[in-house]
Amino acid sequence: MGIKLMECEGYRLVRITGFLDGHTSESRDLSELLCCSHHDIDNNHVLDLSAVEYVNSTMLGNFVRFLGSSQKNNFQVLILNPPPSVLSVLDLTGLSHVLPVVACEAEIMRVLGAGALPALPDEEVDYTALSSEIEDLIIRGEAAEGGGELERIVGS
Repeated sequence: MGIKLMECEGYRLVRITGFLDGHTSESRDLSELLCCSHHDIDNNHVLDLSAVEYVNSTMLGNFVRFLGSSQKNNFQVLILNPPPSVLSVLDLTGLSHVLPVVACEAEIMRVLGAGALPALPDEEVDYTALSSEIEDLIIRGEAAEGGGELERIVGS
């Protein structure tokens, strides 16, 4: 797995390659980056997953926590061009409804500039608990096609 940061006009692009399994040192580096990026609240973040081959529940949980941090700190997070295997996991878990997915770099500023992101929940959300629930559902195999129970938890 590899991580490359690029500062762009209006956002930070995080290009990620390989397997996101939460167990490799690179996955831990990405987790740390996502946890610490909330200190850089002037930048929206675009996670380029186009070269990611695999993502597991640990990394999905990290994405959810990062989303929570972004909403609390008033910056936005987008997912860029995930391959079909990763997009199906995002769809299956319902995360594609709360983590906006764009197909190409040309769409990034259109989405960020238009404010076309999902509305924030009215009530305070415990994103740490939410990511744990997502991981538990995936481990138990209850994240069925369409999201089912997971969509209820995520609140899409």
